[in-house]
Amino acid sequence: MGCRIGRRAFMDTTLFSEFDLAEIRDYAAVNYGATIQTHLFEDRIMKADRPVIGEGATVGNMAVVLYDTEMRVGSYLAPLSALMKGEKLPPLSRWYGVPTQPMPAKAASTAAEVPALSRKDTASWQPQPAPAR
Repeated sequence: MGCRIGRRAFMDTTLFSEFDLAEIRDYAAVNYGATIQTHLFEDRIMKADRPVIGEGATVGNMAVVLYDTEMRVGSYLAPLSALMKGEKLPPLSRWYGVPTQPMPAKAASTAAEVPALSRKDTASWQPQPAPAR
């Protein structure tokens, strides 16, 4: 129907407003229920443009990508987020929310931070019987 879809792209949605304006590049993933919105009405004027989902980029479940946007190589849009018109996500970046904002960096957990269970801690554990009905 005119949609430009790259090789080995994962498509789990059919929610496109105009198929011929969307561009999904190689290895991109557009997950369940994501909406690729290629037009909006602003002040009674229909405005349309091309959203570009770059190589290896991921659009999360139920996220919305508006027109005149670009998700560059390996960028990630979290589920239930909206990429507003005119936004360009940098390569290998992670974004979430409405409007989108960068995801906070996860604190790296190390083995020293996680308390180890000793044999004594696990030896006393017994399964509990199911409650009587």
